[in-house]
Amino acid sequence: MTKRDERTPLGPTALRIAAAVRGLMAERGLTQHDMRRVVADHRGPRSQSYVSERVSGVSAWDTRELELIAERFGFTDTFDLLAEASRRPQP
Repeated sequence: MTKRDERTPLGPTALRIAAAVRGLMAERGLTQHDMRRVVADHRGPRSQSYVSERVSGVSAWDTRELELIAERFGFTDTFDLLAEASRRPQP
């Protein structure tokens, strides 16, 4: 595992997805704890720091997590979530 300051910065797509997830969470009143439960179905429990890094754009969500997030927010599929991310202002 690499140290936080040694990680390669995320690209613009991952940053826009993180910003969209943050915005959707705020609009629906969801917390990072709520998001931990959403993505826990994927590979078991996730730590607070794991979710925090993805919500803040330090690390990227994986595709299965995005599928679970899209479902939680009521999108038809991950592509609809990505389309929503592309419509929102850039971070």
